[in-house]
Amino acid sequence: MTFRSAILPVCYFVTALLLLPLVVITPTAANQPVAEERPMNFALVRNGNCSETCIEWISAEGWITPDAPRRLKKLLRSLKGQKLPVVFQSFGGDVNAAISIGRMIRAAGLETAVGRTRLNDCPMLDPRCVEKLVLGGWSQGEVRAGGAYCFSTCPLALAGGTVRATAVGASIGLNQIANGRRKLSRAEAARRNLDEISTVPDPALKRMLSAYLHEMGVSSQDVFAMMGLATPAGLYHVQDAEALKTAIVTKVYSVSDEPGAVRGKNVAKASMQAGGEPDDAFDMKKPDNMCHIVNRAYIRTRKTDIYSETISYVEPTGLVPFLEGRMTKSGAFEKNGSDLKWTAATAPEAVEDYPRYTSCTYVDNSEGPHFRAYWHNRDPSSVASAEVWLTPDAQRLSKVIRRFASDHPKLPSKTLSATMDYDATRVVAPPAEDIQQ
Repeated sequence: MTFRSAILPVCYFVTALLLLPLVVITPTAANQPVAEERPMNFALVRNGNCSETCIEWISAEGWITPDAPRRLKKLLRSLKGQKLPVVFQSFGGDVNAAISIGRMIRAAGLETAVGRTRLNDCPMLDPRCVEKLVLGGWSQGEVRAGGAYCFSTCPLALAGGTVRATAVGASIGLNQIANGRRKLSRAEAARRNLDEISTVPDPALKRMLSAYLHEMGVSSQDVFAMMGLATPAGLYHVQDAEALKTAIVTKVYSVSDEPGAVRGKNVAKASMQAGGEPDDAFDMKKPDNMCHIVNRAYIRTRKTDIYSETISYVEPTGLVPFLEGRMTKSGAFEKNGSDLKWTAATAPEAVEDYPRYTSCTYVDNSEGPHFRAYWHNRDPSSVASAEVWLTPDAQRLSKVIRRFASDHPKLPSKTLSATMDYDATRVVAPPAEDIQQ
């Protein structure tokens, strides 16, 4: 699947209640609630003719009610494994339902984004009007990330995405935990309702949220800090570095990118690999937010029986040895810095349950395929911008340079350089006398 992607890591986390739009949205039909008060539903939407090329996505908009997960489950079953990004716009709603939605999305391996869907022929003040939703089929419309919002419990559902995307100008809101539904009327928006908002700590709820956020790869400590700073009638703006560290959003669209999966016969034809495996991310020169090519090369590297990896930290005077590892027929070995002795080690695991790299952009092919990307560790605070070079056949990693935004407590430098060697004549077990017993 090709997810229209971007590079710049900038996003905004805001609380919703003081910044609601001033325009009054009028229902398009009698007894219809305004769009933001409707229960969340999930619609398959496409833009274009899929016999050639089209954009497809799952539109998720409205209030997150307790039965919203049931509706999503029904839709996902109808897809029969087809992967489409889930694009959210919501004021929030039920905590448990949002968590259930997030877990369903992660189990299905889907990406998420903050975006607003406009269906064809809907009125301007009701862009996703119920009259144009096609139940059990495909609605026609377009999707935009700019100006969209995801407030309150919506970010919990958003966190389920394997990649979570937003755009400059879109808003993600974190607020204190509510005991009930917030009123959405403009008259109530600026007034604190003590019957509905609780500032009393709830240890059980905090434990549940902490476990879920950790499961999704999001920093719960940072999220709770933002929740604490966002009073019921307040606002918290997260800076770029904080947004990356928190990892509620893992990427931001450039001005020319929008949510949606690119489909169609032309796309499938152009994306066939030499071995015949269809992969619509195989075109290296296309922005690839899931880094299919680079992550496959990373996994193949970790599964290679014979190779070495030399990691150095970068100083103005040059490279300084940090760590070296060898995977040989006789086993795995490693040594730190300038140590003379090696120790027996365990071969690095080929981690496949989350993307090690995201937001890949092709640079050139002067020394093998070269990409710019973001590198991630299991610890969500470990995020770095990266330069990645692959072997000429694009099958394995050749060189990786990681640049951390700030000093990392476990690393000697902000910039680390790693090089790989696959030559079996050089990658051999150290002499027995050089191995520490």
